[in-house]
Amino acid sequence: DEGIYFQTFTKLIKIKNKSVKLWKPNTDATFHFSYLVDNTFYINERGVGLKKMSNEKLELIPGGEEFSALRIYSMLRSEKDQILIATREKGLAVIKGKKELPIFVNAEVNEHLINDQVYGGVEINETRFAFATLTNGVLITDINGNIIQHLNKQSGLQDDIVKYVALDNQHDLWIALGKGISHAEISSPLNTFGEAQGLSGFIEQ
Repeated sequence: DEGIYFQTFTKLIKIKNKSVKLWKPNTDATFHFSYLVDNTFYINERGVGLKKMSNEKLELIPGGEEFSALRIYSMLRSEKDQILIATREKGLAVIKGKKELPIFVNAEVNEHLINDQVYGGVEINETRFAFATLTNGVLITDINGNIIQHLNKQSGLQDDIVKYVALDNQHDLWIALGKGISHAEISSPLNTFGEAQGLSGFIEQ
């Protein structure tokens, strides 16, 4: 019902039926990335901050200026009307409720999001999330940013460069890599241990 959005760094375009609407960032500013969370459209404007679409207008959210110099690579819905935001410069931030100010979280995963260059994320469920990085695979965390599982080349992933991560109907991950694609059966209760985990040799009966 809201139409289709197309976004570049200098324009935001919405097509609905036969009408076309255009938004541009402020002078000397550019758009970064945009996200749809709980049917609300958000976009980060560099030099200005995080905005949302409201009545066909882009409005700065409360505390949105906190993101004016940050790059947001993921906005995910979590439990209790919270939004979990992953930034390249400061790690995780949380917005609790639509009128609450963003809070930057002192999370275990922050060091990886910053140093390993977070590049995307997906909600596994209301309390588990997967974050893609450009240099160290995928990090699966709880709602507080504690690392539950780390999928990288050392643990058996084909490549440490992750460009995109998606969830399928079985709640497993499809991971787009710098070289190829991987399927991670994170819903399975079974684990595999092999040479990638330092296990070598053979089993004798």
